[in-house]
Amino acid sequence: MIPVPKTFLVHIMDYATYNIYGDGMKKISPYREQIIEEIALRAFNVVKDSVLFIKKNYDLWTELALLQLYMKVSNITSDHIMEGEKRHLFIIQHDLGRNWSLFTEDLLNHIFENLPNVRAYVEASSNSVVAKIEF
Repeated sequence: MIPVPKTFLVHIMDYATYNIYGDGMKKISPYREQIIEEIALRAFNVVKDSVLFIKKNYDLWTELALLQLYMKVSNITSDHIMEGEKRHLFIIQHDLGRNWSLFTEDLLNHIFENLPNVRAYVEASSNSVVAKIEF
């Protein structure tokens, strides 16, 4: 994975929620969540393939290690709090806007749904995403 500058990420996400129409941009807000969901699904496939290629294994720990590394090199603030042996809390803070939070929420949901014996509750706000995980 290659670190991507934050301004580029914001621009891509904002542009993806607009449609070229005539001479200008026509907002397609009714489709925003559907577009973000599709982008998250495609990103999930890339992330999963990257984890398998780099780590030769796809499980909760290899996935989280790679995501934490990616956030670190991308200068996105994150924290991992252990609430016991099998309960973890992951907090991601950013200044990339609501669309980025929705994308991250969808991406994390795809990741955790595809890991065996992992239950997750992911919630997004305009500048953070919190994932509560039990396994």
